[in-house]
Amino acid sequence: MNARTRTSSALAVALPALLLVACAGGERLPAAVQGEAPSTSAAPPAQTFTCPADQQEVGDLTPKSYAPDGPLPSPDDLPAGSTMAAIRASGTLRVGVSADTLLFGARNPQTGQIEGFDIDMLKEVAKAIFGADDDTVYDLLDIVVIPYSQRIPKLRSGEV
Repeated sequence: MNARTRTSSALAVALPALLLVACAGGERLPAAVQGEAPSTSAAPPAQTFTCPADQQEVGDLTPKSYAPDGPLPSPDDLPAGSTMAAIRASGTLRVGVSADTLLFGARNPQTGQIEGFDIDMLKEVAKAIFGADDDTVYDLLDIVVIPYSQRIPKLRSGEV
């Protein structure tokens, strides 16, 4: 018999004997476990709130917005020397945006364009300055992706 066979034989005899001794103990816990069960009282009754009569009418739910102070100039009639006139003369609206803020400014992986609320607002500004339509307005934006922390310094430097 070699060493491997002897070791296997010894384990085959010792393991069942060890299991038999471990399971054969007839001892029990000395006494029942003592403790208090948590209270099972009912939840407190729900509060009811009443709305004053003057606040119960729904009224007009139409979204409100502030009207412009005066008439907006047409794209062909921008005030001379204004920033709007300078932007129109340049042919593009150069803007600095964050491209990693979902729903505000993030790159759409399917189109490659930056989309979101900020971009939608910039499109509206470009439409007002250039008189562009929805199909061409994105082409009038010169979008510069900048970190959020650099937005004011880049604006002050004239980069955007």
